[in-house]
Amino acid sequence: MTKLKRRFLFYNRKYFGGQLDPDTKVTWSRKLRGAYADCEDSEPLEIRIHIEWKPYWDVWNWNLLHEMAHLATPQEKSHHGPRWLRLMRSLVRRGAFDKIF
Repeated sequence: MTKLKRRFLFYNRKYFGGQLDPDTKVTWSRKLRGAYADCEDSEPLEIRIHIEWKPYWDVWNWNLLHEMAHLATPQEKSHHGPRWLRLMRSLVRRGAFDKIF
């Protein structure tokens, strides 16, 4: 299991109450265009983080939480709507980003 997948499982337990599918693929990618992380509508679901961020723990962790918030608000996956924003604010209040930056 990769460090990226272990971090996904940790955040899922700690901040998302285990509600996200543990079978979600979490991978590094060289193929992203214009974005550094994205969430695929596939089965299983997939989060891809651009490989250039791999050395930067803070950046890829932030991106991972960002994409996990999209998975937790599937009705707003294509944009940063009010439910997604509420969830991100909740993550901030709960300290999810404290040790990242």
